[in-house]
Amino acid sequence: MKFLVDQNRSPRLAQLLREAGHDAVHTLERGLEHADDEVLLDVARDEQRIVISGDTDFGALLALTRRKSPSVILFRSRHHRTAQQQVAIILEHLDDLADDLTTGAVAVITDERIRVRRLHYSTTSDRVPATARGGRHEGADRRLGAWFSASQSRISLGAIPVFPVPRSNPLSLVG
Repeated sequence: MKFLVDQNRSPRLAQLLREAGHDAVHTLERGLEHADDEVLLDVARDEQRIVISGDTDFGALLALTRRKSPSVILFRSRHHRTAQQQVAIILEHLDDLADDLTTGAVAVITDERIRVRRLHYSTTSDRVPATARGGRHEGADRRLGAWFSASQSRISLGAIPVFPVPRSNPLSLVG
């Protein structure tokens, strides 16, 4: 698969994905570290890449613009902080997520599960709620939950090895 790793993720994540046989680039490698989210979505769509980020604005932008691509893998986890931990989660579940990511989805990885929201929209008269129009998109993804497909799939993280992170020093595994 092809990935575009956002600036808020480590460049090591792109490197580890390449080592695993995937086509992965980091925004730093492309000189896109200061690019707007809309530009990153355009680049990912044009190159058929999946965005990997920790930025919740991507889901809101996809909903506001009613895009069906690119797909986004969104990390919302406190315990999967290192690139090694993140790539382990991605690779462990990539086969399960492949169909959704290929057709357009936002996969949200939390400490407990992976939640997938497909990016297909109704052709009826859906309208953007007035509260979500204009200005910054911060928090708009919470208001636009109905814009994503009602069908969701969940993957439990209970069956995979979650790297133990001591609560007293959450960065002790960095290295």
